[in-house]
Amino acid sequence: MQRRSIQEAIGDLSAIKICGIWQKDRMPTIQMAIEALRFKTYFDALYGTGLEVANWHKNGALEPFDTFYENAMNYKEENAA
Repeated sequence: MQRRSIQEAIGDLSAIKICGIWQKDRMPTIQMAIEALRFKTYFDALYGTGLEVANWHKNGALEPFDTFYENAMNYKEENAA
């Protein structure tokens, strides 16, 4: 199975939305998928840039964004249904 980029997936979902090829009751699901992919794409671009997150553990300390991101990705994988 060929892996596709998130941008390609967003393009496909956007094309489906524009063409009206969906059932009306599924429209919110498609829109939510598009928004989730855009959200993830934004944070993917921040990974590896040296950004730090302040007060994530409510102790005032700085933590590398990469650790914050990796923890979020692991949480998603561990809790996927």
